[in-house]
Amino acid sequence: MSNRFFLFHYWGPCIIAALLFVGGCKKKELPTPAPAPKTPEQKTDVPKVPESIPSDVVFIKGNDHFIEFLKNNPKAIVDFTATWCGPCQMIAPELEKIALRNKDKGLKVAKVDIDRNPDIASAYKVQPIPDIRFFLNGKEIAKVIGVDIGGLYIGTQDLLNRKLENEGKPEAPKAPAVSPKAPLEIPKPEALKKG
Repeated sequence: MSNRFFLFHYWGPCIIAALLFVGGCKKKELPTPAPAPKTPEQKTDVPKVPESIPSDVVFIKGNDHFIEFLKNNPKAIVDFTATWCGPCQMIAPELEKIALRNKDKGLKVAKVDIDRNPDIASAYKVQPIPDIRFFLNGKEIAKVIGVDIGGLYIGTQDLLNRKLENEGKPEAPKAPAVSPKAPLEIPKPEALKKG
């Protein structure tokens, strides 16, 4: 069998089908939709903050706000998220429930949009999102990556069970103004009896 025969019988139908497809396709002019009118409060370069976040979840607006949040809230959960992230949207209702249920226990929940706050995200080496970090007295103690709802609740319970630096410690006894004890008298060696 010759190479020409093989090439024609093997590739021939494919080439003919491709030529027929390309020749039969005509470009259709689709009408372009009119652009939506922009409202003055809407900015196109910055994603809009979701309105579904309850008041118990804090949306971090910058580096200073993040530092202030950690300083003012000794027990905190921080969710590194993005508006375009599907898994982040899946875990958001669970974080809202945690924020609502534990607000009286001193636990605060914050969200950091990695697109709006890239400096914070790079400082904590956030790679995949959602990335949820647990902070006690401003120090990171644990993290959960991805949609791990069980891990989220375990981390929250662990954070709630931990004590703050000054929590639960008895007050240090106050030193008396004057020492009631007289100085120690050490007996002299010759005064000791040998037995």
